[in-house]
Amino acid sequence: MLQDLAGQVIQRLDEVSNHYYQLILIVGPSGSGKTSLMRKLEDHLSGNVINLAFELSYKLLNLSARQRISLLSTFLKEVTDKFPVDPLLLDNTEILFDPSLKHDPLVLLQKLARNRKIVASWNGVVKKGWLIHAEPWHAEYRRYQVSDVVIINLSHDEYL
Repeated sequence: MLQDLAGQVIQRLDEVSNHYYQLILIVGPSGSGKTSLMRKLEDHLSGNVINLAFELSYKLLNLSARQRISLLSTFLKEVTDKFPVDPLLLDNTEILFDPSLKHDPLVLLQKLARNRKIVASWNGVVKKGWLIHAEPWHAEYRRYQVSDVVIINLSHDEYL
């Protein structure tokens, strides 16, 4: 199963080379195998999986709320620039959804994917053409129409 999914991602990497945003999202709820798939891709692509929550939280830790908001994009670029591999594998992206950071997580990932291929995990589901993170009542809730986004959907009971 993981082998097949890794093959799908690798195949889609060629496809996104022609897209404005070279972004592939691996979408699934907690425990669906996103991290396992990222590790499998790491083996196949001879790259590194970046734990984005760890890397960014370390940089944001001692900053004021205002500084975190203004420096998030800069720090995200610094973290990813440390790894000059293509594609870049980003896991544990949940930190980008923190409402106190006041940024759009998908836009942040798309900006990174403008000039290089990015494969990022996305904790959520795809339902009826919508990419969803969290429940509507939750502060981190986000919902996007699935267009111009390449998705590998790990939630088998959901559909595009």
